[in-house]
Amino acid sequence: MKNWIQNLALAGAAFALLLLMIYLGLGTYTRHGEHVKVPNVVDLRPDRAIETLSASGLEMQVIDSQYIPDKRPGTIISQLPFPDEEVKEGRIVYLTVNTINKPTVRMPNLIDQSLTLSTALLKSRGLVLGNISYQPSSEGNNLVIAQSYRGQAVSEGTSLSIGSKIDLTVIQVQSGIQDSSSVEELLLN
Repeated sequence: MKNWIQNLALAGAAFALLLLMIYLGLGTYTRHGEHVKVPNVVDLRPDRAIETLSASGLEMQVIDSQYIPDKRPGTIISQLPFPDEEVKEGRIVYLTVNTINKPTVRMPNLIDQSLTLSTALLKSRGLVLGNISYQPSSEGNNLVIAQSYRGQAVSEGTSLSIGSKIDLTVIQVQSGIQDSSSVEELLLN
């Protein structure tokens, strides 16, 4: 019976020693207290970001691309972890890059649509309403009869870059609004 109690005490002491070693070694293994500040790489090109992050002991991975018109093409637009956060050395910083090429969209068919609907369709596709020219008619007030891009007729389904300006020709009843600027003011309001 005495031998059994000694073995149990010895096993308990060995287990306690193992737990103590794990507890003390865990801080070293996980590099507890060691950290680096994440540098800001937003607005840099990925090749410059690699240099900046490597100098801080960090790695990078581009996980997404997005188009933002007011940012330089090919530059980083967001990062995670955020700048100035404290992380362990070797951490991966995930980046989103602004696309180099503008995305394209398909031209909708605006013919025989109202000017209001046509404006909404252009906006929903990322296209911009350009010049509006009016043609007198006896019926069909404010209907689009022609759509053009850079002075050339553009048909439904044509691929255009986001932000392209589309010019419209709209019929206007002769007894209706004669001043084209008043229609444009209505659209802007």
